[in-house]
Amino acid sequence: MEFDKSQFFDVFYEETAEHLVTMEELLLRLDVSSPEQEELNAIFRAVHSIKGGAGTFGFDKLTKVAHVFETVLDQVRKGALDLTTEMVDLFLEGGDVLNEILSSYKEETEIDTTSSVSIIERLQAISGGGVQDKPASKISEKKPKTKPKTKGKAKPKAKGNKAPEKKTAPEDEADLGFGFFDDVEVRKEERSDSASALENSEEDEDPGFGFFETEADAGDEKSRQVLAAEKLSVSPRSKARPDKTSKAHAEATSIRIGVEKVDQLFNQVGEIVITQAMLAQTASHLDPAIFEHLENGLTQLERNTRDLQESVMAIRMVPIRMVFSRFPRLVRDMKKTFNKELELVMIGEETEIDKGFIEKLSDPLTHLLRNSFDHGIESPEARKAAGKDPKGTIVLEASHQGGNVVIEVKDDGAGLNRERILAKAADQNIPVPEGISDAEVWNLIFAPGFSTAKKVSDISGRGVGMDVVKKNVQSMGGMVEIESEAGVGSRFIIRLPLTLAIIEGMVVQVGKEVYILPITSIVESMRPKADDIKTIMGKGELVNMRGEYLPIIRLYELFGIHSEVTDPTKGVLAVIESEGGRVAVLVDELIGQQQVVIKSMETNFKKVKGIAGATILGDGHVAFILDVRSIRSFARQDEEMFVG
Repeated sequence: MEFDKSQFFDVFYEETAEHLVTMEELLLRLDVSSPEQEELNAIFRAVHSIKGGAGTFGFDKLTKVAHVFETVLDQVRKGALDLTTEMVDLFLEGGDVLNEILSSYKEETEIDTTSSVSIIERLQAISGGGVQDKPASKISEKKPKTKPKTKGKAKPKAKGNKAPEKKTAPEDEADLGFGFFDDVEVRKEERSDSASALENSEEDEDPGFGFFETEADAGDEKSRQVLAAEKLSVSPRSKARPDKTSKAHAEATSIRIGVEKVDQLFNQVGEIVITQAMLAQTASHLDPAIFEHLENGLTQLERNTRDLQESVMAIRMVPIRMVFSRFPRLVRDMKKTFNKELELVMIGEETEIDKGFIEKLSDPLTHLLRNSFDHGIESPEARKAAGKDPKGTIVLEASHQGGNVVIEVKDDGAGLNRERILAKAADQNIPVPEGISDAEVWNLIFAPGFSTAKKVSDISGRGVGMDVVKKNVQSMGGMVEIESEAGVGSRFIIRLPLTLAIIEGMVVQVGKEVYILPITSIVESMRPKADDIKTIMGKGELVNMRGEYLPIIRLYELFGIHSEVTDPTKGVLAVIESEGGRVAVLVDELIGQQQVVIKSMETNFKKVKGIAGATILGDGHVAFILDVRSIRSFARQDEEMFVG
């Protein structure tokens, strides 16, 4: 029975994507004048592994490009070719082509052979034309000294006197790999004349992604130790092959699992949290003296539930370097295009973030970096005239602050121009109140199509794409803040929740209804005095909080419900913060802090303004989770209601 290789496709796609990321990071880090040998070897191994895996699955177009690419890299690492900046540019383009081909195989779309042919020809050109696209069997007549050991059945002999059918070159390439296919032999990778020394090389990568064990020459212990030390310095996917004991340990402590399974587990834990809260609510009416053992058990259940939830949350968390690693290449390309000097500094790459945010973060951060470079960082001449270093700096930093992940993009450029932004707002008929603060002026650049760039480019000014930045961040339950100083620079701050599934919330009572305010948005709560309440023409009702006047939002008015508490001095004002501004929300009373599982409104009903989601409380009732951004925006609207 023919073995179905397709079950391993996802593993191959993920492994190859990791190899491409590793390769790009190493290429960007290379010192062209004096490259590190270990880095050159690591780049070579990444492409070598891609070629081996592609051959395993019969992805011949990927195999051909990787083969030519690998051969040129082999010449560079062995000193046959001197590394140049132009070569690094070409190698980066080669990585792009490999990524495009990989995406086509993954998405089952037609492969654009134009870019493949072009990159092959250009790679062959720098190698002196010595790279030939030949079947593996014809590239080198030299046979390996030691045959790799594989697992699987022996290759069946041809029946009778009939010779085995001759295979075509794609078929031949497809035989590379797993020993449980019909062919027992795992052949050495195809070689060009310039790469024939691979047979004696330390880096003879297993094309089967660790499904087999190949042993180094038993008589050369020293070589094996050198190889192990070299491979440990690269990415985890390129580590030296361990012995059976350590390999079994590694397999026991690491496992690949689909995101959908993690999401399912996460949802189930959410239901456990809700059930635990219900039991605690029910038990709260019992006499603790009589039901002491039950109370102790419920306390232990609450503790275990929280531990379980935190453990499952940790499974979804991944280092933010998975996003950050894309930007050195972006900055390098921009420097070439716009003739500006720039240093990109990345801090906090190990900060963990929910895996669901990784792809959603890419576009906002790309826009922020592009706009900081094009509109923020001045030309070298302008920087010199202003007494600055001709080389600009952009800092990309991530950190955990409270219950949020905070990502900052800071530049030491010209800063935002208040007058130019206000003039542009007037041109676009955007209403701007008198005495508008700097923070509110900066937020104007998030309006669709708003740009103060003097000329349009493919990067353009801060307005192009900034509305996309805000929408994408808001879709993740986050907010964007801006700080800027003319001539000093700008700072864009993205605040995201640790996860979109479970939050810490403050339960508040309004009339007969119960709502949830996210704890991370609450600055403080207070019961004001009568002298603290002011009504100002054009500003509405305000409360004086230590010299700062904040708008008062009455929740019972927003949602059209009846409440006995209409006097702020009789209720509680919860001060909430969003996008750099604060408002005071009037509620009847604060019930208490509680961990809540977010249920999507759109999935079960439809989007409701002012509501971010819903949850089920311990008593079984449904409570709405308030959208802090929408509530704060109400303070800037004239008597607009969320209902009707």
